[in-house]
Amino acid sequence: LTHSSGLRDMFVLMLLSGERQYTDAEVLDVLKRQRTFNFDRDTQFMYSNSGYFLAAQIVQAVSKKPLSVFAKERIFDPLGMDSTQIKDRAGMVIPDVADSYVKSGKTWIRDDKNVTAVGASGVQTCIADMAKWVANFRHNKLGKGDQHLIEEMQQPHILSDGKDSHYGLGLIITDLGGVRQVQHSGGWEAYRSMVSRFPDYDLAIITFGNGGSLLPLNGNNALAKELLADKMEPAKPERPAVALPEADLQGLVGTYQLNSDKVAVVTRLKQRLFIQVTGQARFEVFAAKKDDFFYRNIPAEVVFERDTDDKVTSATITQNDVAYKMPRIDPYVPTDDYLDSLSGTYHSDELNATIELVKSGKSLVAKVKGYRSLALAFHLKDHARSGAWSFDFDRDEKGSVTAFRIGTNRAINMVYKRIEQHGSDSEEWWVGLGARAFSPHRGSRAFRLARTLLSTKKSRVGLLDDLISNSR
Repeated sequence: LTHSSGLRDMFVLMLLSGERQYTDAEVLDVLKRQRTFNFDRDTQFMYSNSGYFLAAQIVQAVSKKPLSVFAKERIFDPLGMDSTQIKDRAGMVIPDVADSYVKSGKTWIRDDKNVTAVGASGVQTCIADMAKWVANFRHNKLGKGDQHLIEEMQQPHILSDGKDSHYGLGLIITDLGGVRQVQHSGGWEAYRSMVSRFPDYDLAIITFGNGGSLLPLNGNNALAKELLADKMEPAKPERPAVALPEADLQGLVGTYQLNSDKVAVVTRLKQRLFIQVTGQARFEVFAAKKDDFFYRNIPAEVVFERDTDDKVTSATITQNDVAYKMPRIDPYVPTDDYLDSLSGTYHSDELNATIELVKSGKSLVAKVKGYRSLALAFHLKDHARSGAWSFDFDRDEKGSVTAFRIGTNRAINMVYKRIEQHGSDSEEWWVGLGARAFSPHRGSRAFRLARTLLSTKKSRVGLLDDLISNSR
């Protein structure tokens, strides 16, 4: 629950597995297949819904009850949360529900993925019931007045290097204007929620939305500042930023090499500048003056350097008094032969899924089943990006591409091994492919049969023939 386990996020894993509607059993199957992690336990903080999901599985296994029943008996009913329930079945009808909507052009459309993943999502509630849940933190009715567990939940977890993660047991522990704040946000489909508590002043603010707006987070903080104005420290003046002409910003756009396998990509959106380092999220930077920029929530600054012809040649990022000089480089321009050498089908044993890389013009497109195609942009040889996704290719001692590692927010270094273009020796992949053709669900008879057939050591043709005949 502290997001320090290193477990990859279940929603990213299911997206890559090609499943759009799935059961708890299918999620658990994918998690069981994981052989590597985002990082070693307790060395970092990275949000992962997998921890919540597994906690729910433990509760169900111990109580021998669905989480929806357990929560109703042990939490919702005792607190009088009569309008709260857990949606644990796809298609489940919720009385008086406010649907989730997203803007499409000038109109609104429903955003209903109709997916359940208990523990990490699925609680259907209302403001009045949520207030009862929040009140339990003051006087632990569920614990018969014992505040021990409540206090433990609100203690920030300390990582192995001694750093404060600012996260307890499912709660973010921070401060606002020097006032202790215990809070958490939530988002699913276009639903948004924010619960902010200020326990030292017996104040809680709850905001729900169903239109994808960020108002819950921003609105809660703004209201708290009004209500606790006399309790908060004087606001530190925000470092002023200057507006630079778009032409000046455009001259900074480009690729800068941080080290042998990482680059910083600078992009522009009108009068806003962004920097994204390989494997990290994209951050906006703000101009102190021409060529000098700073981050808002990170103690880091960026200075762009020019030559005598006023051309930007490098940039230096300074963070925690450590400077990293990054020469500006031309993006890698792949040749047709190079793209051909990467094209093909790749399989992940951890996801039992494939991604096909197809040459498209002067680049590659990654085709992920059930998801949009990803157009790859190469900034270095064997290192490509597509939005928040990163692709890093591995080669053997002969220089042949053998695999790639894909990563994004909350899930990194997922290995996809190359399948030979002229016939695979991987019977498991062919069996998995055949199983998917007859049933997309891992818990299905087709998949169980596929795994049984795999142990027979038959040829690919024989395996698939048996699968076809037994799946009818």
